[in-house]
Parts: sequence; structure tokens; C-alpha cells
Amino acid sequence: MFKIYRIMPGDSIESIARNLGINIDELKRINGIVGNPLLIPGTNLIIPDREETTYTNYKVKKGDTIYDIARKNNIDYRILLLINGLEENDYIYADEELLIPNKDISLYITKEGDSLNSISKNLSVSLDDIIKMNDILFLSPDQVVIYKRNNFED
Repeated sequence: MFKIYRIMPGDSIESIARNLGINIDELKRINGIVGNPLLIPGTNLIIPDREETTYTNYKVKKGDTIYDIARKNNIDYRILLLINGLEENDYIYADEELLIPNKDISLYITKEGDSLNSISKNLSVSLDDIIKMNDILFLSPDQVVIYKRNNFED
């Protein structure tokens, strides 16, 4: 989702954003930058990974509910809550942004006793693919495991 960029001598927010194809305001927001700061060579900035193809942002519209958004996007509402850090009784508001898994992505919520082998077998996905798609896997209950849907899945 994000990469680290090490600031080089002569870099500015504008030059980094231009060279990496990133919106300046987004770069500042992600890094908590206000105004036009002096960047210190050797320090790091967080850069959005444009190769990320797991999620899409969905802007909540007036009258939307978690259940409606989940149904429209063909995902379980509990998964939608979990990936957005929401509880079942939390309110969502117009203009709030939620993460929605892209169409070719599936999400699995781990249960007590799951192992990489059992998940791989149950989902018919190779261990390598699961490891590549997930940065960190603790396999504690309620962890989201990302995997690509097979072409034959609906």
C-alpha cells in the first residue's frame, strides 16, 4: 500500500511528487506535512504505492449503509467493517471514504486454529500467492488474508 522514499539533497515536496506521479496534497497529508517544509536529506517520506491493486476508495453517499455498500460490491458486510476498522454499531457519514476490495480480490477472515496450509487448501490458492499478497500474517483470529480470485469463482 505504501513505500518509503529516502529524501535526497535538493529534493522538494514538489519535485518528489512530480517525479513519482503523486498529488502534492496527498503526499503532504500522508506524511502530516503542513506548508512548504525544508526536507532533510536522509530522512524518509511515505509514498503511496501506485501498483496497489487490492482496494478502491468508495466515497459514502447520503443514505448509504454498510449493508447496502457491501451488497452492491458483493462482499460480506463483516469484512467491510473489519477492513475499515469499524464496529457493527458505528455510523458512516456522507463523504467518508471506505476501502472496498477490487473485483478480482477476495478476503478471508482467519479463525482460531487456521494455518497457512489449511487456508491455502481451503481457498485453493498456493502458499506463495498468499504470502505475496499479504505483508504480515500472524494468523490470529479475525486477521484479513488477501488472495486473488480464481477465474472460475463468481
